[in-house]
Amino acid sequence: MRGYSVKIVALAAVLFAAGPASAQETWKPTRPITLIAPNAPGGTSDRTARELQRIFQKHQLIEVPLNVVNRPGGNGTIALNQLTLRLATPIRY
Repeated sequence: MRGYSVKIVALAAVLFAAGPASAQETWKPTRPITLIAPNAPGGTSDRTARELQRIFQKHQLIEVPLNVVNRPGGNGTIALNQLTLRLATPIRY
């Protein structure tokens, strides 16, 4: 019987945690978006990023430009460093 009540409590926690999301305001980007592909043009990540770019532009899902930048080398380390530098820069709204 104890295991059954634990499952009910866990289910209730998940349902209550998902509830407030509908009350949040919708966020929209105000600056251009850059997708960083960690390999050379034509690689798997590059093709995926360019397909995402095509879909976003075709269906007008965002109002700002979406750019794809390739940062090959270092088994993805160069791209990760580039991403880390961009995230460390304060975002001004």
